[in-house]
Amino acid sequence: MSGLVFEIEIICKPRCHKCLPLEDKITTILNCMALKEKISIKSVFTYNKNILDAEKYGYKILDLPIVLVNGKVAFVGLFKSEHLIRNKLEEILKNPD
Repeated sequence: MSGLVFEIEIICKPRCHKCLPLEDKITTILNCMALKEKISIKSVFTYNKNILDAEKYGYKILDLPIVLVNGKVAFVGLFKSEHLIRNKLEEILKNPD
């Protein structure tokens, strides 16, 4: 594995105070994973402020934020535990399909 791109979409409410800290956590974890695995990991973040898109994935507005990694739902709701985020991202790294 020489390098990967994580396309991360965050579905959240406009002016959401949860999104930037969540992006910072994910970025920090991906940077640590890249150092540990000795690979290049690039993350591309997009913000989807259309909260009705939550329903496309079977969730409600109250479940926001929803984080998709490479088009698949990875996290739902506010994740305070970096450990849970790290575990999910490591799982995605090992099984990228």
